[in-house]
Amino acid sequence: MKTNKIPRCNSCNGKKDENRKLCVIGDGIYICSNCIDLLHNELHKDEISTLKKCDTAHNKFNIKTPSQIKAILDEHVIGQYEAKKVLAVAAYNHYKRINDTQIQLDDVVIEKSNILMIGPTGSGKTLLASTLAHALDVPFISVDATSYTSNGYIGKDVEDIIVSLYLSTNNDINQTEKGIIFIDEIDKITKKSTTNNLDVTGEAVQNVLLKLLEGDTIEIPKPNSDNSIKKETISINTKNILFICGGAFSGIEEYHNDDHKHHRYKNITSHDLFKYGFKHEFIGRLPMVTTLEKLNKEDLIEILIKPKNSIIKQYKKLLSMDNVELEFSKEAMELIADKALQRGIGARALRSIIDDLMIDIMYNAPDNNYGEKLIISEEDVLVNNPTV
Repeated sequence: MKTNKIPRCNSCNGKKDENRKLCVIGDGIYICSNCIDLLHNELHKDEISTLKKCDTAHNKFNIKTPSQIKAILDEHVIGQYEAKKVLAVAAYNHYKRINDTQIQLDDVVIEKSNILMIGPTGSGKTLLASTLAHALDVPFISVDATSYTSNGYIGKDVEDIIVSLYLSTNNDINQTEKGIIFIDEIDKITKKSTTNNLDVTGEAVQNVLLKLLEGDTIEIPKPNSDNSIKKETISINTKNILFICGGAFSGIEEYHNDDHKHHRYKNITSHDLFKYGFKHEFIGRLPMVTTLEKLNKEDLIEILIKPKNSIIKQYKKLLSMDNVELEFSKEAMELIADKALQRGIGARALRSIIDDLMIDIMYNAPDNNYGEKLIISEEDVLVNNPTV
């Protein structure tokens, strides 16, 4: 007698129902839609795992908008509004670029947004860069370009910059590869800055830095490796590290066209930078260029008062621990700003002036020599800082 056998999946023995379809793959051989899905996932599990990791990384890296980034910069840095906007947009685009690389939405390649900041000493270049890294919660280091030489000469190798960033992350490669590096005094590695025929700190260093700026895999020594001849190394890819270079660029106004001769930091072009001594390739790796203005007296007074971490706020907090309320008179702050301007190093002078002023006060405060309130007057500033 002939019976009608119910078709079942040859893999899981499941029969056809509303959640399961059966496909014929041979004579009397069936496989259900559920098993097909399982098989597909198994065959592509590496790709699926990668996509999940990328999606997790995308969600984990919380990119602030340019306006959010600028708002944080405003809390810590006075003035320089145009520079803040450039930094905020460049950083936003850079970290969107990292997420786009991780997700691989399409074949459009977004280039790096490395930044060049041009402005006088003490205008806030280093503070802007470090505050930007803090706002984005990424690793940060600041280095001086004049400390580095091309390989084989006395001085630090350029690759040591990556070593410093790696060590700052407690040896975390993933964090290192999305950090921010600020290279100060970049104007000191131009061809015109080389004082002898042996180009150690000029164009040769530009050539080595190019690898880092454009994105390359750098081999660095593994920390705590043994003393064997063959050292262990670690590979760090710099393609997602944001580089911010800064310098005072003294004399760059001489390379302006006639319309801007008297404005040192106005409308600087790539041609100006080339004439100043940078290679075209090097300029091309710093597509975002912004200029900072010289700080005036009003700016310096605001720096004393407004930033979250201003030097006066720091001393107020320190003295409050000794139950002393500290105040600075308006006249005292104006005089401090005047003296800082005379020193010609911008906001950097403020700290040294106030530190000198506060030494004796901090020495005597724990012994309760000032009562509950201490007001710093113009006379106090004159006594402690009679000359510049």
